Amino acid sequence: MSKIDINLNSILEELNISKNKLAVEAKLRPNLITEMSEGKTKAIKLETLQRLLDTLNTISKDVYGKDSKVYGVSDLIKYTPNIIRVHSGKD
Repeated sequence: MSKIDINLNSILEELNISKNKLAVEAKLRPNLITEMSEGKTKAIKLETLQRLLDTLNTISKDVYGKDSKVYGVSDLIKYTPNIIRVHSGKD
């Protein structure tokens, strides 16, 4: 089965911020941030994803200034496909 992981914990560590600070700054429920960081999220609205990334990028700019990292969807979400090999019968 394919797998989608949310890499929120590693980003929080890079920025040296807590889940609660992110929730407050992004104006999102703390439980949502906790669920995302624990891999318990089943769905995420695009609006929420945008708000989360905007906030992470604002915090990154505040912490690192002009050398800040810009976070995108691929930094936050990792997709691992389930590759099924089909036997063609031609060995």
